Amino acid sequence: MISMPDAVLFGQAQVQRRAVVTENVPDFVRLDGEYRARGQSHFGLVLTSNATFPRGQPATVGALVTALDALLLQSDLPAAGASTLTWLSSPLRAC
Repeated sequence: MISMPDAVLFGQAQVQRRAVVTENVPDFVRLDGEYRARGQSHFGLVLTSNATFPRGQPATVGALVTALDALLLQSDLPAAGASTLTWLSSPLRAC
């Protein structure tokens, strides 16, 4: 998937009814805007940053998994296809 164009990846996620978790905020927010401009919904974007989840740090994968799990356990999650944009926060910073 590394070499897959963003628009193709995002489109495939919609076919599979999945949200996309990405650090590539500018490109995927642009795709969100394109979907909205066409009146299309999508299954969501979960946005992250290298500042919150630093690449190369041993604990990052675990922190990312923990934060995603916490997001999924929220009782107020929007309905599938609600075109949500969610900034993922570090579980350590949320305490």
